[in-house]
Amino acid sequence: MRGVIKYKPGLSDDYKDLVNSILKYEVGERIPLIKVFDHPWVKNFEQKYNLSKTPAAPKQDEREKKLALQRQLEAKSLAIQAQKDKLAEQEA
Repeated sequence: MRGVIKYKPGLSDDYKDLVNSILKYEVGERIPLIKVFDHPWVKNFEQKYNLSKTPAAPKQDEREKKLALQRQLEAKSLAIQAQKDKLAEQEA
């Protein structure tokens, strides 16, 4: 693209840089697609909207919550069984 791009006021310099890098007239001067994902504007966007490529932390949190619930259920089950055993002993 040749010429000057007019941007609306308030757009960040990172955004303008990314658009200018994508729209270079000379193919050899354009930013490769794979590098777009590493551009500061994209990184800031991902961080701002919590769009991490690897959502490992939430999955770990989910696993930990499930394990904690499972442990609570097991503890309650053991307590109930202990009460049943105690009642059975008293009746005998």
